Amino acid sequence: MTASDVDAAVTDAITLIDQLVEVLVSENKTLSRGFPASLIDTTARKNELGEAFEQWVAAVRNQRIDLTAANDELRDEMISRSHTLHAAVDENINRLRGAIDASRRRLDAVLRAVRDERAGNSPYGADGRPQCGATAIPSLRPPLSI
Repeated sequence: MTASDVDAAVTDAITLIDQLVEVLVSENKTLSRGFPASLIDTTARKNELGEAFEQWVAAVRNQRIDLTAANDELRDEMISRSHTLHAAVDENINRLRGAIDASRRRLDAVLRAVRDERAGNSPYGADGRPQCGATAIPSLRPPLSI
């Protein structure tokens, strides 16, 4: 690769990082408003950009792109953008964890309410015997006199 090819590859990486940061910032704003992670519509785009960036990083690791041949200003700009990307990814991970925890708490509350509803309407107690309380079905109550 020539130096101009490397500069073009670094410029492409900077553009890719900027797009990925833009998607992450948008997703983080949505998550900060309390929306469940499942309702986020940026996941496909985030995955697409993330895969493209991983391929670029792999090209650098495999020495198909030699960053030492890049223009110093471009390289510094890419490093700066990489720090911005890292911060956005960290925030995204934390917000996604929070959204998943909130979804789990909501699900647990619904399940608990369903269990409580079932337990309160059951004609049988925890020991399997018919309940004598007001929630038992009248035909299953023991007779008052024999």
